[in-house]
Amino acid sequence: MGYTLTGKGLQRTQRVEVKVGQSVYFGASGSPDLVEVVSVDAQWITVDRRGAQVREQRWIAEDLIARGMSTMRRRAHDMLDWAQDAGSVMAPLYRQQAQAILEIVRA
Repeated sequence: MGYTLTGKGLQRTQRVEVKVGQSVYFGASGSPDLVEVVSVDAQWITVDRRGAQVREQRWIAEDLIARGMSTMRRRAHDMLDWAQDAGSVMAPLYRQQAQAILEIVRA
């Protein structure tokens, strides 16, 4: 396990279980990419990111996946909150997008 420097200072990296063929959100930004896991071994994880294969050390990739999944889980729950506004014409779209995200992040 390692450490990463974030806007909140030095933080311990996060670990997640990933499997080949799994779709995951990947990235520490506010808009992580949806990628597919191509290969996993003891030291490396390779993902298909917008048609290009990206290979990262496992501890780094797991951290980026954990952060991306957490970001999208929060976003999905925000969308469900917004959908509660019955007067919003966007409510059905928010609900649909949130459910699609939650299927991927397995909230």
